[in-house]
Amino acid sequence: PASTVLAYNWGITHALQGNPELAIENFRQVLNLDPGHRPARENLAGMLAETGRLAEAATLYQQAIAAAPQDADL
Repeated sequence: PASTVLAYNWGITHALQGNPELAIENFRQVLNLDPGHRPARENLAGMLAETGRLAEAATLYQQAIAAAPQDADL
């Protein structure tokens, strides 16, 4: 849906502008609309790690790896 694309693009924009909290909010919104949106999950994990929320970031990274183990970097 357009709202998913818009929220994701806003998340990327906020991340690039150095606004991790707004990026986190947008990536969470994407995942509420589309729980399987892998790029949003990975970007949310990155923003959480950047802001020191390592346990939550690790959980999201583990979910991303479980969903697509063939894409995990060794």
